[in-house]
Amino acid sequence: MSASVLFELRGPEVVPEQVNDRPELAVLSSRLARPENGPSSTVLRGAPGTGRSALLDALAAQAPTHGLRVLRACGAEAEAELPFSGLHQLLYPLREYIARLPGTQRQALNRAFGLTDGPEPSRFVISAAALALVDTAATAQGPLLLLVDDVVGIDPSSAEVLGFIARRLSGRPVLFLAAATDDDPATLTAGLPELRLRDTGSGTQSASSSDLTAQELRIADLAAQGLTNKQIGERLFLSHRTVSTHLYRIFPKLGISSRAALRDALAAH
Repeated sequence: MSASVLFELRGPEVVPEQVNDRPELAVLSSRLARPENGPSSTVLRGAPGTGRSALLDALAAQAPTHGLRVLRACGAEAEAELPFSGLHQLLYPLREYIARLPGTQRQALNRAFGLTDGPEPSRFVISAAALALVDTAATAQGPLLLLVDDVVGIDPSSAEVLGFIARRLSGRPVLFLAAATDDDPATLTAGLPELRLRDTGSGTQSASSSDLTAQELRIADLAAQGLTNKQIGERLFLSHRTVSTHLYRIFPKLGISSRAALRDALAAH
């Protein structure tokens, strides 16, 4: 199935302070008030530097004022071969609701999350159980905003399950947004509406803005200000391990090997 494009915008390289002026943010923000109306799932697709992560950051910051709980996962190369690691990152915070699911679904999620031993259930059973978990949590505690950044780093097992969920959220008080590039596998994003982002391709960007994604730039800036991984994670709705993974990628891109060198490296670019 081909994805439908909501609209396409060509614009300059995005830096975090510019994101509030993006028309895409206005479109996506309008859905926070009534998540059950309109497209429930959207793929933000564009090359690195087009502001995908920055848009997710902005929406995550706005969501609590609309009563949405934010759940977030970020693809990490180090976990790309760990089955269901992405699913665990996104939905494990909802584990308190697993006990409310029927026995087969409860057992499937407990197995996928590594809470029990035994043979791996079928991918369909795990997918149906994960969808039921999201539905149960949204009914019990209110609407949810599910954010998946860096789709390329999401393990294949999780990508299948998350794509299954995203294609079945219509009419539910849940919004699902995923950030992807044109080169990312389509397992998670196939059939979902797209918001396509493009830059001008002017070639005048500095090394830092061309090599770091918007989210990496935000994390690097906060780390340079002296915030810990935990503090950065709380501000950006990420786990401290995800922040650590991003910094592991950032250092070689900036040609440094330690956190202490971040401030000078960013200033130089």
